[in-house]
Amino acid sequence: MSVLIFTDNPATGETGLVRSELKNRGIPVDYKAPWDITLPDFNPDYQLSYVPSNMLHRGSTFELVHRMLILRQLEEVGLVVSPVDSMLNYSKEYLS
Repeated sequence: MSVLIFTDNPATGETGLVRSELKNRGIPVDYKAPWDITLPDFNPDYQLSYVPSNMLHRGSTFELVHRMLILRQLEEVGLVVSPVDSMLNYSKEYLS
């Protein structure tokens, strides 16, 4: 199993706890932020992607679209904890 932690807020305690628990169990884990990924060249192969914070309610419109496209790609190849459809219920466009 390969796991990606995808977040724009790496300093949260939750992110650190999840990452250390995965490492303690011997599960390969990568960490990426939206600014680490270039589209359309991103070809993920993670079986599980963990998104610990709602990153769709911070940033500009361009950043929102970029993050949404990355999350959609992750959903196509594996299971995403906190998928896009769930996040959209708490994003700027839903609340405004």
